[in-house]
Amino acid sequence: MDKTKSSKIAQTFYIFLLVFVLGWSFCQFLRHQIGIDAMEAICWGELLDFGTNKHPPLSGWVIACVFNLFGQNDHAVYFIGSTCVAIGMLFVYKLAKYFLTKEKAACAAMIMTACFYYTFQLFDDNFNCNTLSIALWPMIVYFYYKSVRENRIKDWILFGLTTGLGALTKYQIVFLVLALFIHFILYERKYFKKIGLI
Repeated sequence: MDKTKSSKIAQTFYIFLLVFVLGWSFCQFLRHQIGIDAMEAICWGELLDFGTNKHPPLSGWVIACVFNLFGQNDHAVYFIGSTCVAIGMLFVYKLAKYFLTKEKAACAAMIMTACFYYTFQLFDDNFNCNTLSIALWPMIVYFYYKSVRENRIKDWILFGLTTGLGALTKYQIVFLVLALFIHFILYERKYFKKIGLI
């Protein structure tokens, strides 16, 4: 694929993400109030709660911070929710480029909008720990794969950082970490023959 076509595909994909964020952000005009999960997260965040038996604290901290930063405007809740989903699609695209052409990688990410949780869930719940996980889980997998493939300390640090943020978002992160650990044990044994990561 020539550079011009490759650049146009990337540009089209980024425009798609921008339109996605703006479009779903304006959904607030079709509703009278934000979703129950978003309200609950804002309350947790404003109380500076360090987690509950239901969820860890990060989703509450993020939404309370954004909500208050924008003058307690409901629009901020829609914006942060759609931005999280767009970030998730961006990292799916970045990961898919390791296996597919840029064109197919962009299609793989964009087709995710056919999934309920990437679109209409935003209208229903606006923002919750699942919405934040939609952004973080693809980031975690991307930085893991990039780390084991390219073995750069910066990527290992980003993998650790995003995994830590994921642990502060939802307890179910343990299943993703377990899957990556099993992959590491089975397919990346070369790292056990070295001292350190590089």
